[in-house]
Amino acid sequence: MKRLRGQVARRCRFLPVLWAIGIQVVVLAPGFARSGIQPAQHVARVDNQWAIVQSVFLVDPEAGTYDAASSWGQIFTGKHQDTIDRVLAGSFRRRG
Repeated sequence: MKRLRGQVARRCRFLPVLWAIGIQVVVLAPGFARSGIQPAQHVARVDNQWAIVQSVFLVDPEAGTYDAASSWGQIFTGKHQDTIDRVLAGSFRRRG
């Protein structure tokens, strides 16, 4: 995730004194449902005013399921996270 954050920041020409970047991550991960990986382990815990992973959606196409976790910041990005969740729910069953 750290590498992803850095690449997103560079491609967006990020200037940390002006704003932070909220990143929503969707990963197709065959076999994830059996792995024990928790999306909550990969979202930002604090606002560092940099490129921040605000939500992670892990999709297991083999199991037909997905799981998700979000951090703070839903005032601005909650509608985007809700949309991603709705789209995934149309094809996959949410775990948990």
